[in-house]
Amino acid sequence: MFAPMLRRLDALSCSMPEDMDVLLFVPSISTRIASQLQITWRQNDRHAKSLAECYLALKHERQDILKGKKARFTAKTFSSGEEGKEIVISELDSAKSLTIRDYNDHHRYRTLGFIVGRDH
Repeated sequence: MFAPMLRRLDALSCSMPEDMDVLLFVPSISTRIASQLQITWRQNDRHAKSLAECYLALKHERQDILKGKKARFTAKTFSSGEEGKEIVISELDSAKSLTIRDYNDHHRYRTLGFIVGRDH
């Protein structure tokens, strides 16, 4: 799967997701023209692999596609009951990166609360 100019891909309603579907983009980081590719991967099935499981499989079972790359996993809490996960894979030789996440920008910039000072 080659998409050299692709910068953003939203797969917002995956009914039968496979972790290999998004991992196909990892080996092609160096062949892309765009320096960053962001994939938003939302799953409908609660029993499907989470991004955390996908990351563990990538680090332990698919180390061959990480050669020359750095990978990290982060989890963020946006509000009670809503959490977002993200995998960032960077190529060490260039400044190119791939971000796979299960939340969109609407979740990312949501206000969680307010800080109100005491009355004097």
